[in-house]
Amino acid sequence: MRLLSLDPVRYGLVYAMKRRPALSHSVRLIGTFILAAGVTACSQFSPQQLEQTRLDLAEQTTQIVQQTVKQYPDTEAELKSAAGFFAGQFSGANMLVAGGGTGLGELHDNRDGSITYIDIRRLDLGPGVSASRSSGLIVFKDGKLLDEFRKGRAMPSLSAESSIGDSGTKRIASRQGEDFSLYYFAEQGASAVLTTRVVKASVNEALTDTGVSDIAIPNATLDDSGDHIEKPPRQWDRPLPLMAQRVVDLGYDLPLPFGVRLNYAGIDQDMYLGSLDVGFNGGSKEAFEFVNFSDASAESDSVQLIFDAWLLPFMNVSLLVGDLKGDAPMLISLDGNGMLDQLGEDCSRPGPNPLCRLLEDQSFLLDIEPDFSGTTYGVGVMFAGGWNDFFVTIPLNFSYADMDTTKTDGIAYTATPRVGYSFKLGKWGTVSPFVGGNYLKAELDVTGSVDVPGVSLTIDYEIQQKNVDRWNALVGANWDISKRWAVSAEYNGFTGSRDAFITSVNYRF
Repeated sequence: MRLLSLDPVRYGLVYAMKRRPALSHSVRLIGTFILAAGVTACSQFSPQQLEQTRLDLAEQTTQIVQQTVKQYPDTEAELKSAAGFFAGQFSGANMLVAGGGTGLGELHDNRDGSITYIDIRRLDLGPGVSASRSSGLIVFKDGKLLDEFRKGRAMPSLSAESSIGDSGTKRIASRQGEDFSLYYFAEQGASAVLTTRVVKASVNEALTDTGVSDIAIPNATLDDSGDHIEKPPRQWDRPLPLMAQRVVDLGYDLPLPFGVRLNYAGIDQDMYLGSLDVGFNGGSKEAFEFVNFSDASAESDSVQLIFDAWLLPFMNVSLLVGDLKGDAPMLISLDGNGMLDQLGEDCSRPGPNPLCRLLEDQSFLLDIEPDFSGTTYGVGVMFAGGWNDFFVTIPLNFSYADMDTTKTDGIAYTATPRVGYSFKLGKWGTVSPFVGGNYLKAELDVTGSVDVPGVSLTIDYEIQQKNVDRWNALVGANWDISKRWAVSAEYNGFTGSRDAFITSVNYRF
């Protein structure tokens, strides 16, 4: 006789039973578990491998249900009236003071016909030695309990377990609860363990088609495979985006709703003078038009942390905060006579005039090289969608730079339409090259003062710079390593005077 334990995610109950499956079925299920473990550890397997795993799990579920109905005939009616059921197989081992186990099975929701593939993870802490494999069926009479099981929660329990393999005895145990029924079959193994056990269920995202996209863009793919097998409906089980289920029912896959991205951008561009206010020796500044402005540029490096969410199926909103460093050198030539004319000073009049003495027939060259650093804040919205691996994205962003000093201040508006195509690389993920354009409207306000050598004159200035070229072309690529991790890089600068390199690492959840 053998006594084995099963700790359901919700109840941590202990039951016993035994069954030795046919050798061929065992070998196939072992292969299923090896692939399932790989599916959990590595996110990408070929569609053929995933489909074969689903077929094996469907066969496993059928055998568990048939076995249960054979022993408990009332189970057939119970399954038809239930909110749903879970059928799965479990295996585990414990050596000396620590161990664990895994399980994989199907969760059938009778309310909408959906099938969710569930991973079971178990951690054992306690003395003992064990190695076992078992299967079980949980019938959920209550839909709320089924939903809690699907979401998964870490449930601790204390389990006393003592068992030895018994090939000549078939043991089956059941437990009837108010909102569930449990049927458990011990298949093989031997153990003697006293453990504190934590069991958690989670959705196997690789096997379960809930509508989560392989790329970070909403997309739909025309099914031209000729396979007209009816597939179970897909159930979007995440809080965002709004109206997601309607779009998923239309055949679209959606990215995971939330993301955090680390972004680097290096930009070098020519600037021009938007306005210039000049004052002397601490006096008030006035707009000055007679100025030559040359060799103006701006170089900046920024690192940004961006948080985003898909608010609607095809609309993403984001917030960013970052660190900005750079410089904006410029060479300004001022004509003294022009300044006197603009100030309304008449140097032909008799009597002393200090401004005439300082400015008449003089020219001044201001070599300004302000460095700036500060914190950037921004908001953004992106409209995106794809069809048959083609995609379009249109991100719009506004950012403001709060500089560490009051000498510089900057704002920027960007729009970056892109079009591209996604190439699926199997276990290596998906690579999506793209081309497009980048619109950038940048304004940089610089305030400072310069002492004129040889005379007692300080020129105070307030300059507004703007980027020379608003539009240029870009090329880049996204690499979606998995449904959660992605990296991207792009270069723009093929037209105009702006060069920029942007790269990022993105995590979705």
